[in-house]
Amino acid sequence: MLIKYTTKIEASQSLMEIQEMLSKGGAYEISVQYDAGKAIAVVFRLSIAGEMTTFRLPSRSAGVFRCLKLSKAPKKIKTWEQAERIAWRILRTWIEAQLALVELQMADAQEVFLPYAQLPGGQTFYNHMKNRFKLLGEGRL
Repeated sequence: MLIKYTTKIEASQSLMEIQEMLSKGGAYEISVQYDAGKAIAVVFRLSIAGEMTTFRLPSRSAGVFRCLKLSKAPKKIKTWEQAERIAWRILRTWIEAQLALVELQMADAQEVFLPYAQLPGGQTFYNHMKNRFKLLGEGRL
């Protein structure tokens, strides 16, 4: 299993770093969504071709927790708190990589964040499209 289950960095620290990176990357109105007092997503807006676009990046700690429980990790770290630390740290690393692609002009911000763009009604572009991918065909080379 390829997860970094040894991180000791608190989820709140990773979240602060994410907000700082997004701010430096040109984001507006960065906010955090919570459920039962736990951070579950970071939401931000970017100006894309002159239009403000909202993106929602979920932490998805529940999936990490399920994987942790099935892993060979020491039992003492198979906790919800550790899953949150892992999820936010991985999201932070992913955002850092995406922003590097944008900064180095290897990709546009809309290209790397498109699946997380929120459509009217709050659904992400990915969730809107996930049952429609068969329309793309086989995409043969």
